[in-house]
Amino acid sequence: MEDTELTTILSEFGQLLEVAIIKDRATGASKGCAFCTFARKVEGEAAIAGLHNRRTCPGMAKPMQVSYASGESDRLESLAEHKLFIGMVPRTITEEELSSVFGAFGQIQEIHVMRDQMGAGKGCAFLKFTHHSEAEAAIAGLNGQMKFQGAPQGMIVKFADTKKQKMQRTQQQQPSPFVMG
Repeated sequence: MEDTELTTILSEFGQLLEVAIIKDRATGASKGCAFCTFARKVEGEAAIAGLHNRRTCPGMAKPMQVSYASGESDRLESLAEHKLFIGMVPRTITEEELSSVFGAFGQIQEIHVMRDQMGAGKGCAFLKFTHHSEAEAAIAGLNGQMKFQGAPQGMIVKFADTKKQKMQRTQQQQPSPFVMG
């Protein structure tokens, strides 16, 4: 298969930025795999849904296998995240106070101050920006740089763990069975 043939197939799903067929260096023949980059994530997802195990191209014995490149799904998930963990804030902090500090970095979608069952603050919060770049700017501008009165140290501002990261951390903390004989 040539680049133009693959480009024609893939362009049904969106704007392509790059298509590269992996070829044998000695013969120049296709090795049967390729990499492509779509302009938008949703276009790549549509190509995966529309092509994976669904289309067999001329000269191919089996349907196309279409998926994210190794590690790409995790990278895209982390870029999509705009949610921050904020630690080392006073237990009395309010959503309004956090909004006044973080609002300088961009449009805030939501703020959640963590509280115990009695309603007392736990000294941490979660905040979600509209854009990833706003979250990055807040981290760069505030992490360890600002200390609230009554807080033990400078404020911690970092990306909140994704669901996958939380699951991995939970699994690592669970005891593994060990038998000595």
